[in-house]
Order: sequence, then C-alpha cells, then structure tokens
Amino acid sequence: MLQVLLMMMQSSIRQFSSAARRYADKLYELRVYSFKISNTKPLVKECKEALPIRYSHSPGLGYFFAEIGGIGESVHIWEYETYAQRAAIRKSLAGDPGWNDAAAPMLKLLEKQENVTMRLFPWSVVQTAVAPGGVYHLYTFSFPSESSMATMSESLQEFIKEADLTALGVWREELGKNIGRNAYALFHSPDYDSAKNPALASPQAWEKLAQTTSNVHGRLLSPAEWSSYQ
Repeated sequence: MLQVLLMMMQSSIRQFSSAARRYADKLYELRVYSFKISNTKPLVKECKEALPIRYSHSPGLGYFFAEIGGIGESVHIWEYETYAQRAAIRKSLAGDPGWNDAAAPMLKLLEKQENVTMRLFPWSVVQTAVAPGGVYHLYTFSFPSESSMATMSESLQEFIKEADLTALGVWREELGKNIGRNAYALFHSPDYDSAKNPALASPQAWEKLAQTTSNVHGRLLSPAEWSSYQ
C-alpha cells in the first residue's frame, strides 16, 4: 500500500514539474476594458463575432465580465511565448481584414482600455482543466514599494493555503503602472457563497495578508460564452 502511495505521489510531482516547465517562461497579458452599462448587449453581440477571429491568432486564457468590483468591465488574459511573438501577433492582427472589420464596431463601444504584462510565480501553474460552472475571481494584490519578491511570493502562498483557495494562476506584474508591486491571481469557486470564494476567507487569513499588502482589489467575474473557462 505504501509503495502504491509513493508511486502516486511521484507521478503527481512529475506532472506538476512538467506543467511548471511548460508555463514557467510564458508571457501573459491582462487586459481590462471599460464600457457603459447601456452598451453591454451590443458589446456582447460584437464580441461574439470578433473574438473567434482574435483567438485564431493566439490563445486566450479566459474572457470575463465583472459583476462586482469593476462593473462595466471586461477582463481577459492572453498567453504569449515572448514579447517578440506578441508584437508579431499584433502586427498580424493589424493586417487581418476580417479582424479589422469585426473589431471596429466592438472597439467603438469601449470607453477605456488598460493592460499589464505578467509572469507566473515559480510555484504557480496555470490550471486549464476546470469543471464548467461556478464563479471566477480576479484579485490584484498591491505591496509596499520596499517589499521584496520573496515577501510577495510567501505572503500569497500563505494566503492561498490558509484560505484553501483554488488558484488558476498567480502572476507578478512585469510591465505596467506598478512593476514589482502588484500581483494578480485568478481563482475559481463552485458558487458565490462557497468557502472557496476569496472574499469569504477566514478573518485570520485576511489579517495575515494585510500585514504585507497595501491594498487588495477583488473582482467577481462571469465568463463570456466564448471564454475558455466556463
């Protein structure tokens, strides 16, 4: 029995190591678009037509609309190998007549666009095998300027472990307004009131996190019907 358990543990470690190597050097781009609530229906209609073309150029990690913490916002994450590949894909998009025609009416409905690039923390692996249903949460963790990367990493690991959360990916900001200060985590919970909802984590977990962070911004998200996560 012990031998079987050891074999299972070794297999799990190998799978994690393989996944970690696959995602370790990936570049991720988080985009947040703002729009007027009155434009929600037409925006969804235009996105349904435009996004399949966008996905044909490069993979997306999820496309969501915020319910709480960013009403009138769409949130999406894109995966690239390098900055050079990202630039090449953006150039390819710009030269794609189908994308230009489909994207134009969608972009007219947006009020604001923001983005940052991110890298996974060494201990984090992107989880793509998620059972359909449930709720998603994007959290932005801001740390004081004097915080080291080790402090940020340890603090987030402890919070996720203490609160027993399902993290689909945890990243540090590499290029944006808060380089070296912001971290981002995408979580999944079975339902709104599940203990896996970060907002419902124990006071002890939040109090411990507050000792190292300067601000935390949480968004409750619903996946778009074209999102890879459902």
